Order: sequence, then structure tokens, then C-alpha cells
Amino acid sequence: MSQNTHPVRSEQPEVVKVVGYITGTGAADPTITEGSGIKSCANQSAGVNRFTFLDKHTKLISWRFDFGAATPGDVKNFDAVADDIDTTGDNDFVDVTIYNASGSATDLAASQYLAFEFTFRNTGVQTE
Repeated sequence: MSQNTHPVRSEQPEVVKVVGYITGTGAADPTITEGSGIKSCANQSAGVNRFTFLDKHTKLISWRFDFGAATPGDVKNFDAVADDIDTTGDNDFVDVTIYNASGSATDLAASQYLAFEFTFRNTGVQTE
């Protein structure tokens, strides 16, 4: 288990952020270019990428995705949607679907990348 060596200031206890980015490879598994806390990112089907985390987490409380490309217009109006976290196996994972400007699920091309930030709460205690 990796240790959160950079605590996050939050009104919620035990908040952990996993940040980084993946670069596209077409239909193959994307390349994790940055991403402390990510075990793997595997292409599941057209536009669907499974982010598997190194650590177990209690609750996914937010996520954020940003796109970039060698030619920025190539990812204009792209969007990404995350499923809820799956904690049933040995490693937690979240499936993220990427949509192009036409609204179709699509894989990232080699010149495109997806920056991500997942925020987890790692305790059952919640403050008001």
C-alpha cells in the first residue's frame, strides 16, 4: 500500500487525491504518463478505460477530467464520465468513458491526453 505523503486540506477527514494523466494509443491500453496511486489503466472497449488503483479506498467523492492534444481542436467538446468505484475485488477501480464532440464513445489518439483527478474519502466518518 502506498502512503499518502502529501495530505490534502479538506473539511472531510482522510481525503486522498490521485492525479495524473494518460496519453492515447488508439484502441490499445493508454499510457500512464503521470499518476501516483494508479496501478493500471486498461482499455475495456471503445472509449472505456478502467483505472485500477494501488490502494483500497472507502468512497469516491469527486473526479475531474481535462483533455489536451498536440492540436487542441482535436479534443474540442470532448467529455468523460466516471462510473462509481468498484471495491469488490483486490484492487479498486473506476471505469471512465470518453466521448468525442459527436457524443460517441471514442479512444484517445496518440497525440491526445486525458488529465485526471480522483478524490477519495478513506474513512466512514463524515463531518457536517
